[in-house]
Amino acid sequence: MFWERIQDSLWLLLFLPLFTVCGLRLLPYLRLPRLGSSQAKAAGDAQGLQPGQAASTALAATVGTGNIVGTAQAIAMGGPGAVFWLWCAAILGCGIKYAEIYQGQRFGGAMGYIAWTLGRPAAAFYAALAALSALVVGNMAQMNGAVNALCGGERALPRLLLGLLLVLLLWRQLCGGVGGVGRACAGLVPPMSVCYVLALGYALFSLRVRIPAVLGEILDNALAPRAPIGAAGGLALRQTILWGLRRGAFSNEAGLGSAANIHAEVQTSQPQLHALWGVFEVLVDTLVLCTLTALVILCSGTSIPWGSLPGPELLQQAIAPVYGERGAAAFLAASLGLFGFSTVLGVYVCALRCVRWLWGDQAERRYRRLYLLCAFCGCLLPTGLIWQMADGVNVLLAVPNLLALLLLSGSTVRALRSIRRGKP
Repeated sequence: MFWERIQDSLWLLLFLPLFTVCGLRLLPYLRLPRLGSSQAKAAGDAQGLQPGQAASTALAATVGTGNIVGTAQAIAMGGPGAVFWLWCAAILGCGIKYAEIYQGQRFGGAMGYIAWTLGRPAAAFYAALAALSALVVGNMAQMNGAVNALCGGERALPRLLLGLLLVLLLWRQLCGGVGGVGRACAGLVPPMSVCYVLALGYALFSLRVRIPAVLGEILDNALAPRAPIGAAGGLALRQTILWGLRRGAFSNEAGLGSAANIHAEVQTSQPQLHALWGVFEVLVDTLVLCTLTALVILCSGTSIPWGSLPGPELLQQAIAPVYGERGAAAFLAASLGLFGFSTVLGVYVCALRCVRWLWGDQAERRYRRLYLLCAFCGCLLPTGLIWQMADGVNVLLAVPNLLALLLLSGSTVRALRSIRRGKP
């Protein structure tokens, strides 16, 4: 209980003011149409990941079970109003994501700009925590969600066998290095995201009569929630904001620095243009995928277990009238399996840069073994324990990263102004 109170306080103290300060200053200058010129100018200079591969890898690290399970948990714990705060975290988080990628290009990853602003000990703390976060948040939580969906219960033997199969597939991909992971993500993430959008879009179209009422309910409950977990007044509002911010951060990872480490693998002479990929990633991950998930759940009228941490069953129940019980179960199992596996791949690229920064290239093999072991453990551990660990690591990871970005906000704004003036 004591740790949860500290954790909640940090979310409010860090994310609300820093998202506002950074996000409101950066968003007016964003120029997403310049992404095409970013691709063209960076491709010739790139020796590691190509810009599109880096964006797919970063999306793989964010488009995961958080888009399904995390969104359902935000609604169940914070009420419909949590969706509004999830949107706020995404819109303002676009500026944070841009700043992370731009400064990561300048300094060679998140550890570089943290060391420059806060000192090497703070960067070492961040790198160690990011490597731990990759094991817990990006690895164990995603594998847990994927196995839960594919096995459909707590049966030990199927979970064990499926866990072994997924770990073998993961091992095969990780042995290909950063380039191999980038190519795998580039081939996997775009088609699976499009299929998810089309499937949920069709389900939402069949429920379109309910959309205006649900949007009104989201807005009404954003600032005056009806205490879904028995809280009242200001406490209910606090829960609504907290769960929207928590799951928004878990979904798009804006403020956690992962995108900075992944996009640092791209060598380009136009970092201010390349950083626009961060805005695109947040918009796709949260404002498209999470919003679709939330609207389908709320429009369906399915029973929501208020005050609990549900799994993927909420979305399955929501789309069952459209696709049938078996069709909904198969679609959700395939989505969670692909989303979770791609996230585990993408997060590894971020973690690997942290490990190399701390201990050098010789530590890569040992960390890969630990990563595979944690992936297997994630298949077997209880869901609630994994998500509690994920929240705790996320909030600690955001502290040095957001402070460093705040100190560097002046140079980030100047970079955005150069795009606005046509001087990339």
